[in-house]
Amino acid sequence: MSQMYHEHLNAFERAVQIRKDLEERVRQLEKLETAHIAHLQYEYAQREAKYQETIHLIQENYARFRKEVDKEVALKDIIIERGEQFNHVLKKELVVAQNIIRTPMMFNKA
Repeated sequence: MSQMYHEHLNAFERAVQIRKDLEERVRQLEKLETAHIAHLQYEYAQREAKYQETIHLIQENYARFRKEVDKEVALKDIIIERGEQFNHVLKKELVVAQNIIRTPMMFNKA
């Protein structure tokens, strides 16, 4: 009986020790997982900040590009308008020159 008691006691003590070892292993794994999750969250935040910075930079570049394009379009419109005015003046001068050629008397008076 005593031997059976000691055997059961030893088995119980081994089971308790195994349970303690397993509980310690679970705590270690939980600690590792918590650290891993914290590391992943940190990396995610870093990447998100980097992407937000990139997006902001792209938006600034786009806004600057739009302003430059608007300036170029406005300048093009001014150049076209001045060209049209110049053509109009030249057409008037051409008409005057044709009139002078047609009527040489006006040419002599001038």
